[in-house]
Amino acid sequence: PFNSVFASVARKYDISTTKVISLFDENVQVKRHPLPRILLIDEFYFQRHSQQKYAFVMMNFENKVIVDIIKSRWQNVLSDYFYSIDAEKGKGEKREKEKVEFVCSDLYEPYRSIIATYFKNATYLVDHFHVVKLVNDQLNNTRKREMRKHSDDRQSKEYRLLKFRYKLLMQYGPTVDIETYRFDSILGCHCVNKTVLDEILSISDDIKAFYDVKEAFMALDDIDEKSAAEHDLEKELDEIIKRFHQLGTKEGVSISKTLKSWKREYLNSFTWVNGRRISNGPLEGKNNYIKKILSNANGYR
Repeated sequence: PFNSVFASVARKYDISTTKVISLFDENVQVKRHPLPRILLIDEFYFQRHSQQKYAFVMMNFENKVIVDIIKSRWQNVLSDYFYSIDAEKGKGEKREKEKVEFVCSDLYEPYRSIIATYFKNATYLVDHFHVVKLVNDQLNNTRKREMRKHSDDRQSKEYRLLKFRYKLLMQYGPTVDIETYRFDSILGCHCVNKTVLDEILSISDDIKAFYDVKEAFMALDDIDEKSAAEHDLEKELDEIIKRFHQLGTKEGVSISKTLKSWKREYLNSFTWVNGRRISNGPLEGKNNYIKKILSNANGYR
């Protein structure tokens, strides 16, 4: 039965559990699903003791079915894998890779060349959630840099706000609470979260400047399908990239270079299918399941 464990099979046939595992690995090969119209690709951390620490996973965006899991995200491994698909197709036959219309990934550079080589007919887009996280990470780096300037007095209001209330900086401005009053122990009064945020932004010109550009980027990224058709997305993104660069800080320059490098793939992410913007969100959810399975396995291969 499919729900038998290795140990019970070993007892039934009077062989070792190791032998059962070996036979299983030799004879059971789970067949991959066909490549879908919209392909999501990502990696998950497998184990630190393995030479190939990250496994590669693919998913169908439309039905959320995992297409396949590959042992490594290394470029040579992926190249061999995708090359083998359609390798035996005859001339003139419809190739499976040609049916893929969209491929979505994170900002891992080797994926770009793999997709350009093996999915020539597909539109490549990056997961916009990863781009948002990258922008927030650089804002957080700015916060840490400014916080260190106040580390001589760790009881100061400036240090404590930057240390313990920084999550307000990462929130998209329109979602910050402006109605609920709570007692804030750092400010010593009852106030709304917007008041706390304003206090944080008043500490540093660098934080305030980066936050303002971050908010402009978040407003662009938050555009819905109907509004996207009414905007010149490329022009607005170019202006945001320019503003990040003009900040003059290492964090601002860094994010401007990244956005410029991935501009076309990010603009491609403004693609909706059946009312859903294409992203790696469904695959990230599956990755969490996989991580829990690996955690519960306690090192079992």
